Amino acid sequence: MRVIYFFCIKPIFIYLVRKEIKYERDRYKNLLETYKEKCKEYDDNCGKTERLTKKINRLESVFEYHKNLNIEVSYTKKQELVFIFFSNLQEFNVFYLCGINGSHQSNDCRISLSNGLGYLKINDIISNTTNRGYARTLLEFTIKMAKEFGVKRILGDLSSVDSEKFDWLIPFYESIGFKTRLFDDRTSKMDGEIEMTL
Repeated sequence: MRVIYFFCIKPIFIYLVRKEIKYERDRYKNLLETYKEKCKEYDDNCGKTERLTKKINRLESVFEYHKNLNIEVSYTKKQELVFIFFSNLQEFNVFYLCGINGSHQSNDCRISLSNGLGYLKINDIISNTTNRGYARTLLEFTIKMAKEFGVKRILGDLSSVDSEKFDWLIPFYESIGFKTRLFDDRTSKMDGEIEMTL
């Protein structure tokens, strides 16, 4: 009987136990992997929810900040939804842009303007969030509104403060339709000008 146990039953028993242990180990590994995947999925969803909540809160804050202004809805060239805030259009003073994916508290881009006799002067363009197409979208909106109100020309200065950016700033203005000119004598605060005839 002992011989049967050592040579038949014991090896079969060991084989079955090892097989059962391997099965349980594999099952445990699969459960662990599934658990890890579900945890990652949950974390991803929580992250998405958190980012969406931040966007919504930011937009609520922006709308509250600009609540007394008119609003226009537009899209950038990258198809991002943006909101343009402005006061009375006939005054052409400041336009603000807030992008749905922007990051600034009150505006992602703003353009400061002044009226002249038959022309509009760009005093300043400040982009608080870069490389999103906000300045282009806001300039295109300004041009559209200027045409609607019979403005004949839009002018602006190329400031010496921005001289290190002229290598991309000048082609940017020209791509929108402005003519640019750098002054021969650059001893003043202004190194050049931009102009568009409408």
